[in-house]
Amino acid sequence: MWLWILAALTIIITVLSVARSAFRRGVREELIRYLKEHRPSWTLLKELPAALILKAEGVDEIRFNLQNLYLRAAGIPDSNPHNRLPVYEQSLAALEEGLALQHPSMEKHGDKLLPRLVQSSFLAAIPQLVRRGLQGTPLHVAYVFNGQHGVSYLTQDHLKDLGLTAEEVDARALQNLRALVAEDMVRGALKGNLNVVKTGDTFDAARLLVIPSLLKDGEEVAAAVSDRDTLAVAPVPADGNWSALHQLARKNVGPMLLDVPLRVTKDGFETVR
Repeated sequence: MWLWILAALTIIITVLSVARSAFRRGVREELIRYLKEHRPSWTLLKELPAALILKAEGVDEIRFNLQNLYLRAAGIPDSNPHNRLPVYEQSLAALEEGLALQHPSMEKHGDKLLPRLVQSSFLAAIPQLVRRGLQGTPLHVAYVFNGQHGVSYLTQDHLKDLGLTAEEVDARALQNLRALVAEDMVRGALKGNLNVVKTGDTFDAARLLVIPSLLKDGEEVAAAVSDRDTLAVAPVPADGNWSALHQLARKNVGPMLLDVPLRVTKDGFETVR
């Protein structure tokens, strides 16, 4: 009996794997046709299962990673391939934004600099990123250029083009982020309210970085950043019982960012275990 079950599972896994490969191959074929029609100056150098290697004017080789594109294309329920065309266009537009940022300037791109909270594992995969540790937490701060179609992470090469130090980039990114933060979320928490920030702009967790500048001597709040798109700000438990905040910190929607709450003062952050 167990051999039959194992054989059935093997068949199911094989069928699913073949179906996924066929779907991805179809997406690549559609994308390549779209490229020929809408980006005729681009040249396809090589087709890989996970990426297209392209050449564009002024750039000898571009690696267009397809993992996110596959996920977005799979999320379109209608099998009509025309419904996937907007996904292809947005992905290519985001790629073009990234190419335009190969040599950024403060004049053109300074207002687009923003910080983003990331885990150590993320940095390990992309070691050339500009980053700093977020003291009192296991998180790190990386920096992005926020474009119309996506973000491009700031690298050491970008620093040379911008003519800035990492500390100057951090100051400018925080200045830009401050314009996106409403002080009411902190004032409300100090009055005993729970405020959850979910604007959907992909910088909700990063707004945590502004909270210390909104607090005065002796003031403190609790905060949770369970995923990139969630920031919860609450009063510090008067009885010292953080169990409810621990539960809140584990309620992530996207990939987990930090599963424990933080105590925040004007001096910085403290992880509450």
